[in-house]
Amino acid sequence: SFDDDPHDPPPSNPPDRTKWCQTISFEGAQRGIGCFQAYGDHLYAQDTKADGRWIRVAAETDYGPKPDCKDSNSKGGMVDCDLDLNESGRLRFRVQLWDAKQKITESPWTPFHPIGQ
Repeated sequence: SFDDDPHDPPPSNPPDRTKWCQTISFEGAQRGIGCFQAYGDHLYAQDTKADGRWIRVAAETDYGPKPDCKDSNSKGGMVDCDLDLNESGRLRFRVQLWDAKQKITESPWTPFHPIGQ
């Protein structure tokens, strides 16, 4: 049947194990969320508090590039930054809270995660 065709594209909802998320808090309140989804090479950023500040998800790969993803609109959902990364590489990320051009705080780096899994 059509559903069993090995040439069908992968499912649109990949397994959860290919997506890692981290939150950031400041002054006792959650301020944002950052995620990396290995399937499709996506970074996500979400500003979860309407306080005039914004969220940056800073990442680095084990082969050079240092992509990032930003959300400065606390009224929307997650910002999806679609990356083009080396499928054999690895990536780690952290979530940062910014006020204008001043970094206020940041989470620790995550462990390196495989890209393209």
